[in-house]
Amino acid sequence: MNEKECNRNESNKVNPNVLHDDSTRLAFMSMKMIIPTKVPFRHGLVLSLLCTGFATIVAITTYYLNGIANIPIHFGTILQDFKTNPVHVSVNTLLQGSGALNMTTTLKPSLKDVYAQQCDFNDAACAAGYAIVSTHAWYFVGKAFALISDLNKPDFQDANNPMQFNYISNLNGENTPIAQFYIPGHSIAITCMIRRASFYLTQQAASTAMTDSLAFCSPRTYDPNWVCENDVVADTKTYVVQMNKGIPSFVGLAKHDQFYLNAGYVAELSGGLAGSVFIQSVPVIDEYQSGVVQASAPWDILAVANCANFNRLTGTGWLLQMQGVETMTWKCDSLMLTNSIVLW
Repeated sequence: MNEKECNRNESNKVNPNVLHDDSTRLAFMSMKMIIPTKVPFRHGLVLSLLCTGFATIVAITTYYLNGIANIPIHFGTILQDFKTNPVHVSVNTLLQGSGALNMTTTLKPSLKDVYAQQCDFNDAACAAGYAIVSTHAWYFVGKAFALISDLNKPDFQDANNPMQFNYISNLNGENTPIAQFYIPGHSIAITCMIRRASFYLTQQAASTAMTDSLAFCSPRTYDPNWVCENDVVADTKTYVVQMNKGIPSFVGLAKHDQFYLNAGYVAELSGGLAGSVFIQSVPVIDEYQSGVVQASAPWDILAVANCANFNRLTGTGWLLQMQGVETMTWKCDSLMLTNSIVLW
């Protein structure tokens, strides 16, 4: 071999210290790479760690959710006033009527019959059938005025005076029956609103309380254009009447501000035929999401109504103003604490 060929062979040898191009560099690295026989972290271990992390997050979340489930959360006092947030009575079947106390009757209705009356949507025939019951029920309320010794309106207790009344009810949805009693030619009338309340004698235990539909009646200036209004000043005496099966009874009286804008308050009635009485509103429970979330509130015993813009054709414009102390509760029967422990 001559010197020229030897030089050519020497030039073809790979110098490990000098890598001339990428392909040569990769080939050299592959020869030098040491592949371990065991990989310390495989996919199974990584997935296990991820699952443990997610399970821990879910378990902690479930633990804290268990802490708020079935526990009432107080939202405080809510005022639904005429200007910003009134209660709209959705009138789908309207009942309006009138009567006089010189009528005769053989019916023996109760106030709960008037309060609980319900008809189908825009069912005029059903409303006409209930008109007889409503008229006679309000007739007995007017008769109860004679039982109130502190009424200070003797004209309304005189059977010889031709006392008359108008009334209004909503027979499809929320019902708040109201009536105005008046004597033609007199400037003073008496308006009554039927509301459900719980009451018991002051000398007895609260466990003896009964719930019934009662008429809350207050003297008010006669309104010839009356539709549903019953607003009076705060210190006006309000008389509470109970009537079952045609037998009226005077429960007692208190000032109007004991019943209105005083949510959750237990008022005391005096002057009743059976003695002093404690009275309070019946809490209302609204359910959402099929009962999962419940909103409960003791609203005012008595609301104030306004029908200045009431439209008989559309059934809109009957407004209520009242106050309530609302509480929200998330109802859950699942064993969340146990499930969180098992899950983790």
